[in-house]
Amino acid sequence: MKTDIAGITAEAFCAMFPSGVNVDARVIHPSYVHELLPDEAILAAGFAPARLAEFATGRASLRFVIERLTGRVTPVEIGQRREPILPNGVVGSITHSAGVVAAAVAPAAVFAGIGLDMEVASRVSVELLSSLISAREARAKPAGLECSVWLAMHFAGKEAVFKAIHPIIRRYIDFHDIELSFSGNNFVATPRPGEESLRRLRINGQVHLVSSWILAAAWLDASFRAQRED
Repeated sequence: MKTDIAGITAEAFCAMFPSGVNVDARVIHPSYVHELLPDEAILAAGFAPARLAEFATGRASLRFVIERLTGRVTPVEIGQRREPILPNGVVGSITHSAGVVAAAVAPAAVFAGIGLDMEVASRVSVELLSSLISAREARAKPAGLECSVWLAMHFAGKEAVFKAIHPIIRRYIDFHDIELSFSGNNFVATPRPGEESLRRLRINGQVHLVSSWILAAAWLDASFRAQRED
């Protein structure tokens, strides 16, 4: 029997996010190219076939959850950092890994940011330890947990955090600019000491191992946006 990996992925992300977040996941397939809206097709002109299939599948997934949230079908264009540009009143992000795309969106009135990420756990090499986590994060590794899995949890978790906060801060941050504190599968992301531009940052999230993937979800409630405007 063929495993419904897209369905399993969507179900896992739905369980990880708070109520009010719309999630979709699907297997990357070239058939979605024919569903691109005109503005999206222009953006994808010149993409190699594999990249085109990935892009088209992602846009189909994003349009689906946006329509479910807003009742409108809208093209999803590309930002300066290649992030999807979502309609006003909507926050969210997209991820893809090993042939699967997942997207999540939510109302901006409830959430300031939504991020999700998928990583194949075995692809996060221990050689990346010093560039991914701080000494404090390394010391917090639970006994018996493989180092590669601990790193993958941080890699995916921080990627989800970056996607959640980028629409607000509009700048690049490094893996060492934030630290994750885990309690089981739950984590809280906070800025490293001395990182004043992120001083009010406190993002909640979760990670889960699904098949060979580490899935990560991160979110900020709308009060974070209001705090930055004070």
